[in-house]
Amino acid sequence: MYQKILVPLDGSPEAETALPVALQLRSGLDAEVLLARMQGLGTELGFPVGFPVPTETLEAERLRCDTYLLSLAGKLAPDCSKLTTRVLPHQQDIARELACLARSEQCQLIVMTSHGWEGLGRTLRGSVAEELARIAPCPVMIIGPHSHVLEAAKHHQTGQSGQ
Repeated sequence: MYQKILVPLDGSPEAETALPVALQLRSGLDAEVLLARMQGLGTELGFPVGFPVPTETLEAERLRCDTYLLSLAGKLAPDCSKLTTRVLPHQQDIARELACLARSEQCQLIVMTSHGWEGLGRTLRGSVAEELARIAPCPVMIIGPHSHVLEAAKHHQTGQSGQ
């Protein structure tokens, strides 16, 4: 299957449902999974648009993202011996940064989820998954918001049984 798979994460439980899929798509025990998380932008950190974000705030955000990725890596370690993490500096164009990372790391596949925003939410936020699928140097597997993988993960997290 694949020797190196990039899994972009945004810190949400929905994004993490891409992890078991990525692990299954590895071609063997030597295959690597790269977990990536982009730091929040100034507005996500509570600062108005155009307002400079203090260095201390950016450093704290980087540490928070790094801690998050290392925690996930620790949980996945028994199933994946080659797992790396990368925190990307905050950028406006998330898809372009992820495409650059996939290119520089020579990833053969990107596995990610889509939040499935529609209407005004989609207009305002755009779709990182769709843009990445257009510009990535490798195939992008997008797990939709209504896929059985995502639905099963949601039921598992809330303790509900599937119907």
